[in-house]
Amino acid sequence: MMQRPKRWIRGVVIFVAAVMTLGVFGLLLFSVTTTGGWERYQEDVRARGEPLTFEEIEATLPSIPDEKNSALILDELTAVLEAVGEEAKEKGVYLLSDNKLDLFRGVDPERLETSRKFRAEHAETLKRLAALIDRPEGRWRIDPTAAVDPSTQLDLPGIKVLRSASKLVALDGALKAIDGKADSVAESVRLQWRLADANKYTPSMIAALVRAAVDALALDTIERGLRLGQFHPDELQEFEQTLVRRAEEDRFRLALLGERAYLTGMLDGIVSRKFDPGKAAPNAVGLRSGFTPQFIYRRNQHSIGLIIDPLLEASANPERLWECAAQADERAQELGSLDYLAKMLVPSLSRACELNARILLSMHMMRGAIAAERFRIEKGRFPESWDDLVPTYLLAAPIDMYDGRLVRLKATDEGIVIYSVFENRVDDGGNVEPPAARGRALDTGYRLVRPELRTLRIVPETTEQTASPE
Repeated sequence: MMQRPKRWIRGVVIFVAAVMTLGVFGLLLFSVTTTGGWERYQEDVRARGEPLTFEEIEATLPSIPDEKNSALILDELTAVLEAVGEEAKEKGVYLLSDNKLDLFRGVDPERLETSRKFRAEHAETLKRLAALIDRPEGRWRIDPTAAVDPSTQLDLPGIKVLRSASKLVALDGALKAIDGKADSVAESVRLQWRLADANKYTPSMIAALVRAAVDALALDTIERGLRLGQFHPDELQEFEQTLVRRAEEDRFRLALLGERAYLTGMLDGIVSRKFDPGKAAPNAVGLRSGFTPQFIYRRNQHSIGLIIDPLLEASANPERLWECAAQADERAQELGSLDYLAKMLVPSLSRACELNARILLSMHMMRGAIAAERFRIEKGRFPESWDDLVPTYLLAAPIDMYDGRLVRLKATDEGIVIYSVFENRVDDGGNVEPPAARGRALDTGYRLVRPELRTLRIVPETTEQTASPE
C-alpha cells in the first residue's frame, strides 16, 4: 500500500505553484503595461503633430524637383570626390589633408605650389560643383527600406563626399584670396553654403554635424578673404544677411527626429524580425530578439523617446538644447537594468548639441567681424568695443555660450580679434591661433588685420610642423 505524501511536502508544492502562477501573471501584467506605455507614447507624439518614423518624416519634407536638387549633383560626383580626398591626403594638399592653412602664420611655398597644381587638375570637378549656385537646396531620398532596416538611412554616399567637396571649394577660395581676387572668394563662400544646404533635409545626426562642418569652412573662407584683401561692402552686407538667416533656422530638430526614428525603428524591426540586428551592432547580444522578450524592446523604445523629447522641445534654442542634451546623457546613464538597450543605443547627445551650438556661436562672431570690417571701411579704424558697432552695424553684441558673457573684442598689434573663451572657459587673451603642427587653440574666434598688413607671408615649413603625431 502506497504511503500518502507528507502534508508539508504537499504544502511546499502548492506554495511553489502559487508563486509561479503569481509570477506569470505579474510578468504578463508588466508586459501589457510596458507595451501599453509605448503605444500611448506613439499616440501622444502623433497627436502633437510630430513624425515618428522615417516614412512620416519623409512626408513632412518639401518636394524638390530633380533639376533643382543640389544633392543629386553630389551623387553624380561621388566617385570623383572620393578619389579627390584620397589623392589630396597622399600629396599633402592644403585643407584636403591634415595640413592646415593658416594665412596669419604664413604658407609654405612648396605646399602652396602643390595645392595650386592639385586645383588645376580638378578644375572640371570645381566647374561641375559651381552648378550648385543655381540649386539653393537639396535632399537625399530616404530609402523605403529604412522603416524596417534603419541602417540604410545613414548609408548616403553624398554625405561621405560632402566634406571632400567643401574642402576642395575651400582650397579654391583660399588660393583666390592669395591671388587677391576678393570677388571670386565671395563666390566660393556662396558655393560652400550651397554645399551645406545640399544636406539640409537629411534627417540624421551625422548629416546635421556634416552640415555644421561645411558652414564652418565657409566662415573660414570669409576670414581668409579678409586676411589678404577686402570684400566689397555689398558683399559684406550679403554675408551678414545670409548669416542672420542661417542662424535663425531650427537646425537640429530634423536630426533629432531622425535619431528617434532610427533608434525606435531599429527595435521595431527586430521585434518584427524584418531587421537583422547584426547589421547595426554585431556584438550586441541583447539586441537579438531570440534572447529578449518583446516587452523589453517596447519599454526601451519608450525610454528612447522620453530621452529625446525634451531636446526636441529645446531645439530652437541651441544653448538651451546643449544644456538639455547634457541632462539627457545623465538620464540615459541613470536608466535601470531593464532599459539597457536605450542606454546602449542612445548616442552622446551633449557633444553633438555642443557642436551645433558652437557653429551658431561662430556665425555670430563672424557677424561681429563683418560689422567691424564695415566700421573700418567707413571710419578708417577698427572699433574699440561693441559700443562702436551696436546698433548701427550690429543689432546686439554676441553672447559667449561657454561663460554667458559678451564675446570678447580685443585690440591686437595687427588689428583686432573677436573670440570666445572656448571649452576651458578661461579667457586666454584671444589666443585663437592653433599650434603649428597639431592641437587646438585655447580660444576660438576670428582675426582682422589692418589693410597695410594684408599681404601673404611665405614661411617654409619645418620638420616639426610637418611631423605626424605618434
